Amino acid sequence: MKKALPFIATLALAVSGLAHAQKGPNIKEMKPGKYAYNIEMNNPAIPFKMPAMNFQQCVTAKDMDEGKAFQSQKDAGVDCTYSNMKSSPGSFQFTAVCKMKGDMGMEADYDGKIAGDTVTMNVKQKMTGGQIPDNMRNSTMKMVMTRQGDC
Repeated sequence: MKKALPFIATLALAVSGLAHAQKGPNIKEMKPGKYAYNIEMNNPAIPFKMPAMNFQQCVTAKDMDEGKAFQSQKDAGVDCTYSNMKSSPGSFQFTAVCKMKGDMGMEADYDGKIAGDTVTMNVKQKMTGGQIPDNMRNSTMKMVMTRQGDC
């Protein structure tokens, strides 16, 4: 489990910023406000169900316009590029390739849906580089962001 912790922490950082920045993936239908996040991760190499990560965060229109979350990622040593971006009313898809401090990286495919004040993203990801055992490199994640109201 000790080797899984950097993987989990890096992943949470990389993903938590995607929901509230528009400089990368364009989630046009997402509204500013206070969001409750629920993140469930699954890695077949970990023999137990990992506990969900839950937190709340205020997302302002200014945050979205300025790409504030992406700057936070860069400050933490995570630099992502985005491709294969597709969107239609109520859904979006994209691929992220991220470089992290040292020789670690992540490649992830995102598939998202927006229904009212709820954004749901399913992610298939693969970690690259680093000291992660091969059987722990592939995982999936489901992130649900629910708007709670204004900030």
